[in-house]
Amino acid sequence: HRDLHSFPTRRSSDLDDVLFETNRKWVTAQQNLIFDVHSRLAGLPGTVDVRKDLLTKSLNNLKEASAQYQSNKTRNRRGMFAKTVLADLHVKIGSGLQGASDPIEAGTAETEQAPWSIAKTLYEEARGIGEELLKGSTSKDTNRVALDLSLINLKLGRLSQDMDDDLPTTKKYYDDAIEILGTLPNQADRTVRRDLSVAHVGLGDLYISKKDTENAKKHYDDAFEIRQDLARNATDSDAQVDLALAYERLAKLAENSFDN
Repeated sequence: HRDLHSFPTRRSSDLDDVLFETNRKWVTAQQNLIFDVHSRLAGLPGTVDVRKDLLTKSLNNLKEASAQYQSNKTRNRRGMFAKTVLADLHVKIGSGLQGASDPIEAGTAETEQAPWSIAKTLYEEARGIGEELLKGSTSKDTNRVALDLSLINLKLGRLSQDMDDDLPTTKKYYDDAIEILGTLPNQADRTVRRDLSVAHVGLGDLYISKKDTENAKKHYDDAFEIRQDLARNATDSDAQVDLALAYERLAKLAENSFDN
């Protein structure tokens, strides 16, 4: 899925902005390198200790980065962006731990707050900043902030579902994203429409997990309709991939319905 709109949006003479952007890129690059090495070692025998050390280093690095970002109390897009970047990285660590094939690796985070819980807290903080910004936005900034906020809600919805939160909690994140996207003036914008389809897919997946096939089909159909239209007018392959995934979900739903 897309990232938040790049920050800063223009060349800035503000030293804090420059330092923030440099630090963000460094932390992200370092984490991605750790994730890459960890994934390459995952299937090899005798690498448990190395993988454990990598994940521990990753968590420690993020702990330091979080402390630096938290020291800046400014509630602006930079703060929202920083928290979201940190949350994204914690989600990746948590996903790696969820897929751990051995107990010792999964135990890496036992002495720390679970990475997904940290990620959810950071996303919620970013969401709070976004809501404040949206209330005080000028017309020029409203669309940009609204798109950022809708994306944070989509990330929260997926994470909430992965964490097995109750249906009302998870559903509200997706519903909020749909509501925000519905307020934007250009409903034909491809980013707006794709994000809307992502929200419907998320709700469909949520209802499937609760064995509610009727509501799942409704949202899968809504997502399919949007993606079919986007693929029809697309100049890249991403829209075709999205449409194929929508077909796949509807096919699996039909297969399960027939089985029952």
